[in-house]
Amino acid sequence: MSPEKKSKAQIIKRIIELVSESPKSMYELSKELNSNWDTIKNNVVLLKELNIVDMTEQKVFLKSGSLISFHDDTVAGLPLSNEIRNRIYATAKKISDSWMKITCKLPNKTQLQKSLVEIAEKFPKLNMPVGWYFYGKIILVKVNQKKLSNNLDNYDFGKLSIDVKRLNEEISETVKRISKLKTDDLIQKQYETHEKKDYLVKIQIEKLLCNKFDNEKFENLLYKLIFNFKVIKDDPLNHKVLSIVKEAISIMVTKAREYNSNKDLNINFMLIETFAAFWRLYATYGLLLSLEGDLGYDTRVIKSIFDDRINFYTNDLTDFFSNFAMASE
Repeated sequence: MSPEKKSKAQIIKRIIELVSESPKSMYELSKELNSNWDTIKNNVVLLKELNIVDMTEQKVFLKSGSLISFHDDTVAGLPLSNEIRNRIYATAKKISDSWMKITCKLPNKTQLQKSLVEIAEKFPKLNMPVGWYFYGKIILVKVNQKKLSNNLDNYDFGKLSIDVKRLNEEISETVKRISKLKTDDLIQKQYETHEKKDYLVKIQIEKLLCNKFDNEKFENLLYKLIFNFKVIKDDPLNHKVLSIVKEAISIMVTKAREYNSNKDLNINFMLIETFAAFWRLYATYGLLLSLEGDLGYDTRVIKSIFDDRINFYTNDLTDFFSNFAMASE
């Protein structure tokens, strides 16, 4: 039996763990990870560009002062420096404390994320990594309330040339405003504020699929998503995603017409599942294009990290194409 294929994030994480113990050759890394030499080489090159590892006498070693952390709560498996992570958590602690003071309760995950995004936008010097993902614009760490310890109160925002008094005031005003909104209203307001037409269309499609179905409206909304898809000339990954997105929309349109004629509830269920898979791919690629803030990588490196995830969602979506084909037989 062939070994289970590892994702790029898993390989990167393991290489860092191994060379932090002692310098390793490419052969040693390849043997330890049960991966081919080219895969190891490509990931070592990536880590060199991140200034995390270096090589001497054919051995890969961890550079002094390299502090990259890999945690399950990082969005899309992106590695972040401990400094960036601490900055995000320290800001989240301020928001959470303010929320408790004003409302006598803690914010939920959505409220905390949206508050973090607004503070990041108001204070560019925080340089926190953000991007548009499944449910809107987010900070690239899914902050865990249990990790908001008191020692985060000692984080030095002054070193970022930030007026701490103004930061606290803005956090208080943000909490007062956001805490008054229901979660769904908060999400929609963010889409409207940023004029994210594709995300607003997504909400309409989901409502349409789960309530009174209108075939013509469904088709029009799907084509609006294509209209909002950013086409990048001479970019193979962009063309690959665009191709599968077009194919998915074509298949969903065909099946929607079939459902409209016979009202087969199985088709309706498959449309809901297929659109969810479609959005996972669409939004993951959208995250790649929308990344802002301090990530520490150039565009080529970011694309390399996203390759596995986009391929996974592409394969997931094509599985639904096969299910539709079998349902038609």
